[in-house]
Formats: sequence, C-alpha cells, structure tokens
Amino acid sequence: MPATRPDSHPLGDVSCGVKAVDAVLTNHFSGLCPVRVCSSDINPQQVPVLSHLYEFTMLTVEEIRALGDAHPEFEPIIRAHNPMLNGWDMNTDLDSFREMMAQVQQYRTKPDPETVSYEVKDFKIPLRDGFEVSAQSYTPKGDVSSDGRPGLVVFHGGGFVTGDLNTEAGLCVEFSKLGGIAVNIDYRHAPEHVFPQAINDAFDATVWVSQNIDKFGINPSKGFIIGGTSSGADVSLVVSHLCRDAKMTPALTGVFAPITSGVNGQTVPDKYKNHFISMEQCAKTPVFSAESVKFVHSKYKPDPESPLAFPVAFPSHAGLPKTYFQACGMDPVRDCSIVLEQVYKDEGVQTKLDIYPGLPHAFWAVFPELEISQKRERDVIEGLKWLLAA
Repeated sequence: MPATRPDSHPLGDVSCGVKAVDAVLTNHFSGLCPVRVCSSDINPQQVPVLSHLYEFTMLTVEEIRALGDAHPEFEPIIRAHNPMLNGWDMNTDLDSFREMMAQVQQYRTKPDPETVSYEVKDFKIPLRDGFEVSAQSYTPKGDVSSDGRPGLVVFHGGGFVTGDLNTEAGLCVEFSKLGGIAVNIDYRHAPEHVFPQAINDAFDATVWVSQNIDKFGINPSKGFIIGGTSSGADVSLVVSHLCRDAKMTPALTGVFAPITSGVNGQTVPDKYKNHFISMEQCAKTPVFSAESVKFVHSKYKPDPESPLAFPVAFPSHAGLPKTYFQACGMDPVRDCSIVLEQVYKDEGVQTKLDIYPGLPHAFWAVFPELEISQKRERDVIEGLKWLLAA
C-alpha cells in the first residue's frame, strides 16, 4: 500500500514533526502540488458518512460499479492533485520507499509508557527454519483478569514488501482498550523472501501463540482472533484456513480482514465472475492502482492459482470462524472482499462487510483527517466487538 501519513499514527502527538515529515513525503511524491486537504475545508453537513453492511444478498453488478464513484470528501483531494494520491507502480524504487518510511518513523513521537493504558513487551517467536521473528504483546494495565482475556494475533499490511510492528500498533491499542491482549507479529518481506514465506512465518507464529496462550493471559473461550489489513488480511485469511485444516487447538474464533486482495481472475468462482470488475474499473484509481497490484506481485511472486496466495481458491471454506471484511469503493481489489464475503456466506460462515463507496485503498491511513476516515475507525471497533460477541 502507499505511504501512511505520519499524523495518522494513533499512538502519539506528531505535530512537532509534521513539517519535516511533509518535506520528506513531498520530496518522495514529487511532480504534483503538495496540497493538504483537511476536513475543515469541507462543510460536514454536505458530507454523507457512509458505511454499508450487506448480510444476505450479493450486490448487483450495477450496485458494485456505482461504488467506484468518488466520495464527496475525496473529490476535493483529487482536484487538488495531492501528492499522496501517487501510489506504487512498476517504476517505484522499493529501496527508496523503504528509506523514506524509515525517515518518517524518526519523526513519530513515541507514547509515554507511564501514561498509556496498556503495556507493550517485545519478544521473539521461533519459526520452522530456525529464524526468529519479532513480536510484541499489548496487555491492558491494571488488575489481571482471573479467567484471562480475549486474544488477537495481528499481522501488518504493506504489500508483502514493507511494514513492521508499528503498522498495526493502532489496532493493537484499540483491542487492548476493549480489554483484550494483542500479539503483534512481524514476518519476512519480499523480494528478499518471496511467496509463500510470509504465509509460512505467519502460520508458524500463530501456532506458537496457540501453544503458549497461557503465558499471555489469553482465554480463547472469550475470543481468539487473527487479523490484519490489506496484505495482513490476506495472510490472516490464509492462515485461518491452515489452522482449521490442522485442527489447531485452541481454534480461532474470528478473523479481522479489511481490504483483502484474496481473489484474482484465475480464482474467482464462475458464478461471480461478472461481479469481479474492480480490477478493470479501478485500474487507474489514486493511491493504489492496478499497476500497484502488479508491482506487489512482481516482488512477492505469488502463484496465481494457489489458495496460499488467493484464499478464495481453498476447496472449502466451511467451518471457518466468523469473519469481518471491509472494502473501499475506489480500489482495484474492492471486489476481492465483496466476492470472498459472499463465497463465505454461501458455505455458512458468519460474515460482516462494511463498504466505503468512492474511496481508495486504505484511505484512512493516507487521509486520516477525513470524517469518513474517523467513521471507519469507529467501524473497526464495532467490527472487533462483533467478532468477540458470542
């Protein structure tokens, strides 16, 4: 996915570094006027805050196509040619992008561990090949629950080529505020480690957590969820199938999977091929385009027919835990979530899907100041509550 705005980080006040960070980002996204559009520039009474839940019937092709029309809050950003609209393409220099993101991290203000409501611990998880992956646990401060807390295993997004333990820190914090314990796990990136390395790392780490669940104070009967956003969603969806097939104990009880790309042209079921139109319709959309998808695949090198890359291709989805999806209307991978959610429902899996019409991939990370971005953050909390509900 594209660069995350530094002021979108939920864990600290970054105002002291915004000017310096903006300079870094503007230098990277050169060629367009660096205009920043804030929610104060728009009359909130004219902005519909939209979130759609489709629980029973598949959208029509016409309804799906309409999701690509620009949202009123996003239109001024497009007109302003904001440099944050530029996404990855085949000319993207990954090394430069990683360096730029490392510079952004320098300007983030770290939260004061004495004042936050949670405790973070760093540790390592051993994997099948002897490699040890970095991980963190987020535990609410205060009295230890006598019968344990719900747990969430988290894998970050970043197109399988970037991202780290900071990427989903906000999700971990929100889960801790719900009284849960989050285990935030890194994995090895492409192109240094191509498909299916990320999946192997994530599956091994999830099994390790399940075998050491008492050490974290997790009570799986209160909820044992896996989740992540974008490529983190892809990882989580695949791993949930592998855990089911391996009969992992304790079993997962939920999957948090916003903006997955877990369907492609080769794996989309025949009955939904006509509904799978976003890759063509949104080929040139801002922030994340079809070229961005091509860039990711050129680095990660997924097998286009493998369920380990595109989980819709698993022979069966029966017996999976309840799953929460989100989709962005102006996103080439939009219909991956819409189709996969319907396929799950067809096989009796409990699902919930929130759709954000007319907005690009991970818009909340790039433009956190928008009202609809704040709405999406509230939806995340409600989605987690839904996953934890009996």
